[in-house]
Amino acid sequence: MGCLGGAQWIQDYVLKKNPDVNLKVYTIWYSMIKSDTPEAFPDARKVLPDKRVSHYWDSKKETGKWFKEVVPQLPHTGPVQWDAFYLYGPDAEWPEIKLETEPGPRITMGRTILQARKKLLEGLDGLKQASASPAANATVNE
Repeated sequence: MGCLGGAQWIQDYVLKKNPDVNLKVYTIWYSMIKSDTPEAFPDARKVLPDKRVSHYWDSKKETGKWFKEVVPQLPHTGPVQWDAFYLYGPDAEWPEIKLETEPGPRITMGRTILQARKKLLEGLDGLKQASASPAANATVNE
């Protein structure tokens, strides 16, 4: 099932089941297996049609290289991180990204998406609980 399976799971179990949660999903696609091509990109985007998702094609795999180098390692060998998720809360700061600095605070991360989906759901539950408090709502709604 691969990366598309992870993307489909996020659509079905994160986005569809949480339509009112203020989420921003950035999906970065690049060629890691034979079927990952720029020509297949429009169809891959259809797997995550939710309006909270922004899709990008990274032909040079710069995003995967950056996460592999900067963020603590997930179980993976190779020069590029892929089929992974990183969950940041509403207080995460994304300053001018320097190659050596990870934005934060990070709530959780995992790889592969399907193997680590429980971690993603637990992180999302914590994020939803925090946003239910009045103080957190002020931050979430900025």
